[in-house]
Amino acid sequence: MFSSASQNNVSYADQKLTVTTYAYSIDKYASIVQGHGAPTHTKNVIVHGAPGSGNTLVGLWTVLYALSQELRCISTTLMGACANAIGGIHLHKSFCLPIQTNCSSHPYRCAQQSLDKIRRNQLYLHALLTVDVIFLDEAGQVSAEQLSIFDIILRKLRRSRIPFGGVLLIGTMDHTQTQPIKALPFLLSSLILTSFTMVQLKESVPAAEDTLFCEFQNPTRENPHVLQNDHVKKDCFSWLVENIFRYARDCTVP
Repeated sequence: MFSSASQNNVSYADQKLTVTTYAYSIDKYASIVQGHGAPTHTKNVIVHGAPGSGNTLVGLWTVLYALSQELRCISTTLMGACANAIGGIHLHKSFCLPIQTNCSSHPYRCAQQSLDKIRRNQLYLHALLTVDVIFLDEAGQVSAEQLSIFDIILRKLRRSRIPFGGVLLIGTMDHTQTQPIKALPFLLSSLILTSFTMVQLKESVPAAEDTLFCEFQNPTRENPHVLQNDHVKKDCFSWLVENIFRYARDCTVP
């Protein structure tokens, strides 16, 4: 396990639990692939937390651990910039998803169109047939319908009835970010309760040494409907805004 000089004990404990959960699933999956364990289903793992809590860092560390166990891994995400940052490939490209079709309305049709494209592309066909672990960064941007499409594609290609065709899906998400447009949120997928283990990271690593800034961040990540009638938190938030930031007042631009 790793830590930084600015990381507090609570954040370290959260990340240690996350890494332990990831590693348990990977070890169990690897033992089955290598023929040493009982052929039981291994639950997928999604780590969720606010920005700065170390979601992606822990996820990338887990990918390295999976590679060390001789597992084949693919890193992907719905956002192009994130895909480049994690050294992966865009989600639409990796699954040959149709761009113009409304996938939220016709998931089975979209899955069939993707399957037709994949079978004509030997590179992507081989990758999806042989992959062991898929790392899905920022999974909260993926809709429930798109998750179903990935499930259909992998089951059909790999001729398996196991969720995602037996592929281990590990990922990260921030549930407070913008949800999918004109589609169901990721967490409303029927696959979440049956096929996933969820782990939460609560502490912000960059703000660990600044107690007041941590207090300022916490209300911004809570449900606004709960906060709007809580006058104590409102007063505390107003005080923090006035006292922990420096403001440039009456400045004139030369």
